[in-house]
Amino acid sequence: MRKLMLLLAVLGLVGTLFAADPLLGTWKLNAAKSKFSPILLALEKDVAPKETTMVIQNLDNERIEITETGTRIDGSTVSQKFRQPRQGGTVESSLAKGISFIHTVISESERVATILQDGKQSQMIHWVVSQDGKNLMSTRRVLDAQGKPVEHIAVYDRQ
Repeated sequence: MRKLMLLLAVLGLVGTLFAADPLLGTWKLNAAKSKFSPILLALEKDVAPKETTMVIQNLDNERIEITETGTRIDGSTVSQKFRQPRQGGTVESSLAKGISFIHTVISESERVATILQDGKQSQMIHWVVSQDGKNLMSTRRVLDAQGKPVEHIAVYDRQ
């Protein structure tokens, strides 16, 4: 009986090691549940999204790829692609010189991206997948011109 229990425990542990990453999949912005700061939008000369879809997939054994497409409220399009280390680490941006990202994996359902501009922290993005795996909340924090924290909260539903 003990051997059977031990075998089941080991198999259960091995199963969790090979479980799918809860972040992987297709996510659609739920604009009604999201909160975009007008201060942050003005600060970054950005426009809130009207609809956005993120596809997060394995690129290879070491990296995931995030593809985001959609439309902003002003009708302009959103189209960007990012690659990040699966287990965390630093990535230099191909979007702009002097920008780098430090990706930290907190747990299988929680990650943090610290964005550095010329070596100084400029933003932080915190992603959390809900326990039931149906929602992804992305909280983006930036300091405004007065040094006060401002944030966007984007909620995505799994498709």
